[in-house]
Amino acid sequence: MNNYEPTHTAPIVSASQFNNQFSGNPTPNQFPQNRCCVRSAMVQPSIDISETSSDVIVSASVSNVEVEDLNLNVTDNSVTISGMAWTGREHIALNRTVALPTSVRAELIDANIQSGVLEIRCPKSERMIRQRNTINGDTVHTEQE
Repeated sequence: MNNYEPTHTAPIVSASQFNNQFSGNPTPNQFPQNRCCVRSAMVQPSIDISETSSDVIVSASVSNVEVEDLNLNVTDNSVTISGMAWTGREHIALNRTVALPTSVRAELIDANIQSGVLEIRCPKSERMIRQRNTINGDTVHTEQE
């Protein structure tokens, strides 16, 4: 026998409000929201990676992110971009790590933001700078040691 009786049994939402959620006829404010809290989400910024003969260039879309809210971590073989963006309604956490196609000198990176695009220029390691060779009309890449 159970000696405990529920003290409050009212539903959080009515059955009709719950059914309207899935019927395509939602009603305004059908699910109460805690207005004191800010919603947050996490996204991965889109990234493009390109190479020149001396650099690896990582370009990332970081619109709505202030420079002081952006973090970069560059190692000799990866780049991590993280930060917080404010869209006016919610905070969005950005976080993305990408592997680099070749070893770079992380201590010599150059980064700037222009029009919502972060560009990180990572100089290639001297031992990994590629030279082009042609064999039978085809271009092949070899690595210098």
